[in-house]
Parts: sequence; structure tokens; C-alpha cells
Amino acid sequence: MDSISHFILKVKGKMPFEALLFIMQHIWLAIFVSTLGISIGSGIIFGLDIVALVITLGMFALFFVPIVSISQNVVQSKKDIRKVLCCVPLLIAAVYQTIVVVFGYTKFMLYESHPDSLVYALLLPIQKLAETVIYPTTDKIFYMGFPYNQLPQFIAYVIIFPISLLIYLLPSIDYDRRKITKEMKLIALLPLLCIAIPIIVQTVKMRLGLINELMIQFFWSEIISNIKLMGFFLMMPALSILYIRHYHRVVRISTEKF
Repeated sequence: MDSISHFILKVKGKMPFEALLFIMQHIWLAIFVSTLGISIGSGIIFGLDIVALVITLGMFALFFVPIVSISQNVVQSKKDIRKVLCCVPLLIAAVYQTIVVVFGYTKFMLYESHPDSLVYALLLPIQKLAETVIYPTTDKIFYMGFPYNQLPQFIAYVIIFPISLLIYLLPSIDYDRRKITKEMKLIALLPLLCIAIPIIVQTVKMRLGLINELMIQFFWSEIISNIKLMGFFLMMPALSILYIRHYHRVVRISTEKF
């Protein structure tokens, strides 16, 4: 037990667990693709049910690590109201992201798994819960017709996550504007880049006549879609890396002071 605790502390010393929040979807996607590639390339099918079950249990544990880490920070700082308030936005974002990832992973694995498999039996109740309780509720709150149906993810990736992370990092610099790190500046700059680049590219394509008249009516829809893709594939991993770098910078500065 002590060795496990020591290992967890050692890992946390190198990478704060909150950083996993921004790359959870990328991790399970990479694991699934690599597992599928191995099975197809080697032709090994026997035992994949057990492997999929182990991976699923491990991924579910991983999905809740960021929430646990942020909640632990809230509990440890319960006497500091300002610090607790700085944790709330990222905690809410973590709950949203965890729900999205858990149900997304569940739906994907059910589609790929055999109905008689252990993974299917484990995940089916979760999918039923999503279909009967979660999806109807979220549809009533967030559903928007085309082309606005992309806005919730666009807002989450490009606005909510970077702003929540910046607020979460404020206690680490003692709320002092003069101590803002290079990583925090980049976190603030990334959403602007993710928005500006697709707009510029789409505008140039239109000026060059690369967009036909039929597609002009989907001009902004295409831009929002590209911003969402940049937010997922570029900004979310970048937020994780920048947070880790900020964490090490703050630790190093604190160590040098003492």
C-alpha cells in the first residue's frame, strides 16, 4: 500500500493529475486504436475480451482522476474561500468533460463489442442510464438545430476550458498580475489563435474562389466546425502541456526561494 502511495506521489510530482482532464479523450482513443491495430495486424482475437475489460476498468478509473484531484484541492483549501472559488469553474468543467468522455467511451465500446462479451454486460447499464436520463435532459438544455448544434462543444473547448484553467492557476501566482507566467499568457492566447486561424483560412479560400456559391451559405458553420476541431486536437493537448510546464515552473521558483 505504501509503495502504491509512493508511486502516486512520484507521478503527481512530475505531472499534476488535473492535466489529464484535457487529454482524456485523446488517451482512450489512442489506446483503442493501438489495441485494434495490434489485434488486426497480429490476427490475435483470443483473450481480447479480457483485455478490453481490463482497459475499460483502467480507463474508468483514469476518467475520474482529475475530478478527485480538483476536489481534493477544494477540501484542502476549504478555509481559503477565494482559492475554493477559483477551483469551482474547473471542477464544473471536469464534471462535464467526465460525463462526455464516460458516455462517449461507453457508446463506442458497445458498438465495437460483442453482445455476449463481459465489456458489453458491464457498459450496457451505463448506456441505458445515458439514454433514459442524461441524453433527454441535456437535449432539452443544450439542443440547437443546425448549424448551431456545434456551439456547445465549441464553447467548451475554446472558451470554458482555457478560462477555467486560468482561474484555477491564479492561487499559484498569489493573485499577483506581475507573477503571470509565460504559460498562462499562452493559455490566454490559444483560444484567439484557434478562432482566428479558421476564419482567416476560410476568408482566403472564399476570396480565391475556392468555395462555390452553394457552400457560401455554410460559411460560418464550416468555420465553427474547424474551430472545434482545432480546439480538440490542438488546444486541449496544449492546455495539458502548458499546465504541466506552469506547475514545474511554480515548484522550481518556490524551491529556489527556500
